[in-house]
Amino acid sequence: MRNAGVYITNHLNKTIELPVAPSEMTIKKTTDDKKETVVKLGEVNRIGDNKLIDFSINVIIPIDIKHCHYLTAKNTLSNGNKYISFLNNIYKSKKPCRVVLTTTSISVRATLNFEYGFKDGYAKEYACTLTFTEFKKFKAKKLKTTGKKKKVAKKGKSRKKPSHKKSRGSKVKINNKKHKNVTGRIVGKRGGTGVGSVANNIKVGNGKSAMRKKISQ
Repeated sequence: MRNAGVYITNHLNKTIELPVAPSEMTIKKTTDDKKETVVKLGEVNRIGDNKLIDFSINVIIPIDIKHCHYLTAKNTLSNGNKYISFLNNIYKSKKPCRVVLTTTSISVRATLNFEYGFKDGYAKEYACTLTFTEFKKFKAKKLKTTGKKKKVAKKGKSRKKPSHKKSRGSKVKINNKKHKNVTGRIVGKRGGTGVGSVANNIKVGNGKSAMRKKISQ
């Protein structure tokens, strides 16, 4: 009976075959299904996308490879500690490895977690559990937004009040002299060049025209 060999390749493209083939191995494939309740139909199952493949292998790694009579691999490392070192380097690298099972179509790129020790007090071989989780490479893609940025008006200097508009308390010119109007009356010296002179109409205070009266000496 031909045993299924387990080959592991690290990120540096170095490959080893486990010295003793596992007695059994189960690969689990599942989908991300969700159960929901539909009126008058009851519970239904919505099929989701494929989940990552997980599988574990229980293997024995003899420490004294040369004098072991139950090896299944043809090409082996010199001792069992070198297998443990190889597996530990994959774990510490935080990079995926590739697992291939001969006599099957199984070839999976996966991350490795493992535990090892001695079983039943027998110190001549390591009892190991290797757990593999499928690794899928992905890359985040930056999406460009189509919306245009809103333009914000810059704050400028405040506009000065137009000089031609007069209001209560404004300063006005009478015969080229500045006078301040507070109550709406004309305050200041008499204008004109002599008796009977009349000043021009001007707008003051309340915006009404005011006519200067004739002045007699």
